[in-house]
Amino acid sequence: NLNQNNALAIDFGINNLVTAVTSKGKSFIIDGRKLKSLNQWFNKCTARLQCIKDK
Repeated sequence: NLNQNNALAIDFGINNLVTAVTSKGKSFIIDGRKLKSLNQWFNKCTARLQCIKDK
């Protein structure tokens, strides 16, 4: 059964990947800085390999 009195609001961001709050007042934040750092490292490695390939 679906309780339509409960809700979850979600805000997506960059440094905080997800910030959420429920209609009952509980909230949580998922930190996105580690994922952002990993993506930056991957892009750096990809650019370096692309440069080597183009030579």
